[in-house]
Amino acid sequence: MKKKLLTLVTCGLVIASTVMLTACAGFDPNLESYNMNIIDLSSMPQGMSSEYEYMFTNNIVDTPNAEVLVAGEKQSYLGHPDNVLLDNGNIITAYPIGHGRGETLLAMSKDKGITWDQITGMPDTFDNTQETPTIYKLDFVGDRTGDQKLLMSSARPGWGKKGEGFDVTISNSGTRDEDGKFHTDGQVWEPHKNYFSDHAEAGFTAKDGTYEAIVAFASLTQLKDANGNLENRWMGIFHDYDYHVYKTILTFDANDQMVWTEPTYLLNKSQRKVEKDLLFCEPETIRSPEGNELAMIFRTQAKKSLSYVTFSTDEGVTWSTPQPLSRELTGERHKAEYDPVTGKLIITYRAINWKADQEFTKKQWYSRGWLTWVGDYSDLKKGEDGIGDYVLKMAHTYSGEDSVISEYAHADTGYAGLTIDQNGLAVMTSYGKFSPFNDPTLGGKTYIVTKRFTLNDINAAFGLAPFAIN
Repeated sequence: MKKKLLTLVTCGLVIASTVMLTACAGFDPNLESYNMNIIDLSSMPQGMSSEYEYMFTNNIVDTPNAEVLVAGEKQSYLGHPDNVLLDNGNIITAYPIGHGRGETLLAMSKDKGITWDQITGMPDTFDNTQETPTIYKLDFVGDRTGDQKLLMSSARPGWGKKGEGFDVTISNSGTRDEDGKFHTDGQVWEPHKNYFSDHAEAGFTAKDGTYEAIVAFASLTQLKDANGNLENRWMGIFHDYDYHVYKTILTFDANDQMVWTEPTYLLNKSQRKVEKDLLFCEPETIRSPEGNELAMIFRTQAKKSLSYVTFSTDEGVTWSTPQPLSRELTGERHKAEYDPVTGKLIITYRAINWKADQEFTKKQWYSRGWLTWVGDYSDLKKGEDGIGDYVLKMAHTYSGEDSVISEYAHADTGYAGLTIDQNGLAVMTSYGKFSPFNDPTLGGKTYIVTKRFTLNDINAAFGLAPFAIN
């Protein structure tokens, strides 16, 4: 099938923020069902104002080091980053050497994602982590108000061998301000501790010997009590090779040590059929703006459907019947945050699409690469009709020997870390083949970059009406 150019929203349309963009003329009618309203940040249009140029820049976090061997071969791949925003505005990203396996590396940006420096001196356990790391900031409440930790996890799925649950490390380093609040800095980390394998931490071995955990934790959500107040409990989510999605609850004991509950199935027996048929995995959890509901977005690894969402109004105890989302939100490894300036929900992901006349046929899917959806929480409730405001193409990833940007992107991208600061600056970190194949330095290599924007800079740059201030 001949490749077709991506239709880009550069038409200078001015619309109300509640009205969906109208596609520019010339969109290929053979892909009408995927007539998504895409704003392109992968290449800068001519005449773009200099104040918006920053949104089109790929800021390099790290590139492969040929002197480092992975599985006996020269390194040409860095992948799967995740981000956390510190109280002082610094950003930490964690990522593995290799495809979701290998040593975990940490880098920090002190200038809002423009430049990055390695954090060194990590414990030896960082050298043999087995999967994509995920990183979170824990803000304690109640009698521990003012305390804070960073938590980083890495699953141990075995990769064809026996799984070994998941590993977790904590950072307690930082400073306490004059008001008594502690602010972590992520400079010093404890050795990883293993949970739910046959050789886990004392008291946390798995009942059946082990869990083959994958992407632990795709999400980690602070829970509320019966009165709607946040507690010092966090719900961690992972899945296994049978595509069971699990939850485990984190608390801390009197000695400030982690306590994880035995993992249990997230969905009930009646929901298992769709979970198994569509292969639910790597779900993201986002709380509603009112705070009384959780939404969980599933990747569907079977690649024969849209992405799915389920809702909980009892803090993750029970979940609604999963329902499909819109094409605009169909993809893998969703990461979601709210923009505090506009109140808009921002979700970044790896896109999954289908070729013309082959909708939901597994072997006919393709990817538009690393995309970001902008909309409202209410769009999630609308299911397939929740198309949102628009979609951003963050950066192009080149397939094979490609050296030109097209609609078709290399699918090994996404898994993006996402932070949004109090001024609405979104900083996203992802991996991929971001250089044309003919680039003499980085062509054909998979490396890590950040992209940066604010929503109202997007709207101003592309001639759209500004979103209302939250």
